Amino acid sequence: MQQLVAMLTHYNSYQIRATVITIILTLLLLIISIFSKRMVTFVRAMAIGMILGCFVIYLDFSHQMNEAVTKHEYKAIKNQKTLEIKSNSDMIKDYKFEINSEDKEHIYIHRGTFFGEKSYVIDKSDLDEIND
Repeated sequence: MQQLVAMLTHYNSYQIRATVITIILTLLLLIISIFSKRMVTFVRAMAIGMILGCFVIYLDFSHQMNEAVTKHEYKAIKNQKTLEIKSNSDMIKDYKFEINSEDKEHIYIHRGTFFGEKSYVIDKSDLDEIND
């Protein structure tokens, strides 16, 4: 179940803005360092610091997305032939999956991706709600 929900994680608007602002500031500092003869060392050091900061921000945001999945900040609901994921976090998107088949203990979902088809086997015990 966690693999399926991990596919639905995304950056929220705050995280996207923070990352874009950091990248733009880094590019501006690098452009300034090209044209400025006096402050080259300082500006380049700032740019390297911003690049490292961007990397740290990325790691933190990735950790937050992983935590949202592992702490079960979503609700998995089976409605007849669909599996609905309702998010309690802004890190996970709401989504409805079509159930391809099921047995007494498992639900089978097939998802087409850019690289081919991927199958997911979900235990019914992982579901929060079953509405048949």
